[in-house]
Amino acid sequence: MLTATDLAQMQDVQVDSMMDACDVMTYIAGAINTYGKPAPATYVSSGAIACGVGYIRGASSAEARDQVSTLRVQVRLPLDTTVTGKDRIEVQKRLGADITAITYGILGEIRRGPSCLTCDVFQITDGS
Repeated sequence: MLTATDLAQMQDVQVDSMMDACDVMTYIAGAINTYGKPAPATYVSSGAIACGVGYIRGASSAEARDQVSTLRVQVRLPLDTTVTGKDRIEVQKRLGADITAITYGILGEIRRGPSCLTCDVFQITDGS
């Protein structure tokens, strides 16, 4: 059985292995106008944190018959990260190097493991 010390060490190792930088963009619902229509949601930066971004090889969509290929991405976050399924995650650095930021939406449930949070994500694009 794991002791509290063992668990703390596992969590420290997990965070130390997160070599990317992400910003959890907190979802803010748009206000409802006089016609009952919501304004678009906004996302507020919570600041850069360590994260781990992993690309899952060989993953493809259920639409394989239509030759649609997708890239599955999983993000690891420290256990103390505040994140919900409506938030977005912006990856700002990969392996310590600055990159053009990539914004992801959260797909499904955020999973809590013994040493980190994990979530599957999908890339948010401008539709082009």
